[in-house]
Amino acid sequence: MKKRVMAGALTLSAVLAAQAEAGAYIEGRVGIAGSPALSSTETVGAAIGFEVVNSSGTFLGLELVGDAYNGFSASVAGINLRAGASLDDSSRIFLTLGEAWQYYYYTQTTVFPFISTTTYSGYQYDALAGVGFQKDLSPGSYVSVQYQHAFDTEINRAMVGIGFKF
Repeated sequence: MKKRVMAGALTLSAVLAAQAEAGAYIEGRVGIAGSPALSSTETVGAAIGFEVVNSSGTFLGLELVGDAYNGFSASVAGINLRAGASLDDSSRIFLTLGEAWQYYYYTQTTVFPFISTTTYSGYQYDALAGVGFQKDLSPGSYVSVQYQHAFDTEINRAMVGIGFKF
């Protein structure tokens, strides 16, 4: 799925780029995450992205994301398609749709009736969607607030970020 999302976003970005502005950004963010199976915990992360903005202020972009939970004991990577619209010259709203993947590794030991150890490892993939608001602090920087929901793990995240445009 991530290859299809990336290919679609790059193709659409190339088509729109002929009549639009394009730019890159990097964003650091902090927040809180939780689910029915996971108590609330801190989340920190970063995103790097590229977006194409047309003359009406609507935009489409692609971002790569890395996040950590629970004191960096769990990390998640992801790819998001990000689309939105300008509300005025310095603020805009956006939606995200993407996929996240997390490597897991744990060992289970059984004592009864005999001692055995089993190790599990692999990747867990999860589709996610979100909504956000972004406000420019200057022509090259912004602050954002966003919410994301991961569908399989039912993880909800609320984050505040600061970003820089290039």
